[in-house]
Formats: sequence, C-alpha cells, structure tokens
Amino acid sequence: MSMQEFVKAARLRTGEIRLTEVTQSLSRFGSPPRQRPAYKDWISRLKRGEKLPRGRYFRGKKPGRLPLVMDEFWNFMQ
Repeated sequence: MSMQEFVKAARLRTGEIRLTEVTQSLSRFGSPPRQRPAYKDWISRLKRGEKLPRGRYFRGKKPGRLPLVMDEFWNFMQ
C-alpha cells in the first residue's frame, strides 16, 4: 500500500488524519546490562559450601540457589 492510499484509507475511517514521524535511538537509554544466564545457572546448581570456578564473573558470588519467598498474594497470581 502506498503512502497516498494509506492516507486516503485513514481519512475515510476517521475523517481526519495526523501523521507523526518518530525516530528512536538506543544511545539515549544507555547500554543494557549483559545477561549471563549460563553463569547464573551454574551458580544455582552448586550447593552451599562448594567452590565456584575461577573467573571474573564469579568473583564476589556465593554458590547456591537464592531463597524464594512467597506470600499470600502469590496464590492469587496463579
């Protein structure tokens, strides 16, 4: 559909038309944090007290699953 046909069809539907041109740039939002699901999975599979692999990602992390807290509101969401 060409732009003229689109404008004509929009005018028939609403009686008036408003065209808006929008540009977006990811640089305005900054870089998103890197997700590393493989490393998170590795950490959660280890038990408390086991040793983590050496590496930059694992510094300062503790092995084991994070505690899961559920309240009464959780039951309503399911």
